[in-house]
Amino acid sequence: MVTPGTAATLLSNGTVLVAGWASGESSIVGAETYDPTRDTWSATSPMVGDRSTRFAILLGDGRVLVVAGHDFDSGRGPSDAAELYDPVSRSWTSAAQPSALAAYPGPAVLLQDGTVLVAGGASSDDGTGVAVAWLYHPDR
Repeated sequence: MVTPGTAATLLSNGTVLVAGWASGESSIVGAETYDPTRDTWSATSPMVGDRSTRFAILLGDGRVLVVAGHDFDSGRGPSDAAELYDPVSRSWTSAAQPSALAAYPGPAVLLQDGTVLVAGGASSDDGTGVAVAWLYHPDR
């Protein structure tokens, strides 16, 4: 069973990155790519963090920024970690840590200058809204 907190991103090469899925109670977290022309799935290297994914966004250089989700290493609490997927090397690296991010961040958008804006979100499972924003600069 794939859990909520999985992000799917269409990559420049036509494949789809599916990141942050967890399998049943075992909390096995991973990422795979799907090739629709061949109808095949391929595992990527392991993600940096053992967590689900709140969102993933394709950057202008073809990498994918993955942020937030549930941290399975710390008992399924919220995670504010960020990491990058490089489809050429099929590998993950840590990204700049968000300076201000809600426990459950709101939507993310890629801006024209290549930065990513994450705005709003909720502070806890009860949905209490928070007024925060975070900018990610891929060139820093």
